[in-house]
Amino acid sequence: MSTSEPTKLPRPAEIMTMLHDEAIEAVQDAAVAQAEGRIEDKFYLLAHASEIISRIHDLLQAEGGGRYLEVRELYRRCLSELIRFNSVLADDRSAEKRSKDITSLLKPVRAAWRRMDRRIIKQKSGTVPQTPSELIREGDLKLAQRPAA
Repeated sequence: MSTSEPTKLPRPAEIMTMLHDEAIEAVQDAAVAQAEGRIEDKFYLLAHASEIISRIHDLLQAEGGGRYLEVRELYRRCLSELIRFNSVLADDRSAEKRSKDITSLLKPVRAAWRRMDRRIIKQKSGTVPQTPSELIREGDLKLAQRPAA
């Protein structure tokens, strides 16, 4: 009889990082699909990214109340940009710019979740790590400002 090690579950901040990676990849793939004229693929990729961002937003609202207000606002902005991107016509060449605008919103938040995960790993004192809002304020927020219209 062999003993197997219990399955290691990902940490919550690690899951958030992975979800951001998946949303960013879907947005970038949607720009490629747009450029190649695969509009239906673009629609499904952006719907997938929207679902991820919407669920993260809802989770933060349910779990954190007002604590995550700044980050939730960033996610709402991202959702608005996803809707705009999805409405871009097939012959419109702005897909790459839309993709970059959206990923420029998501990447700093993803980096903040990653830093939070690293701090959780290193932390031994048992105190609560910083929230994503606080981590973003440390220097990433300037990167996440609304893109120029």
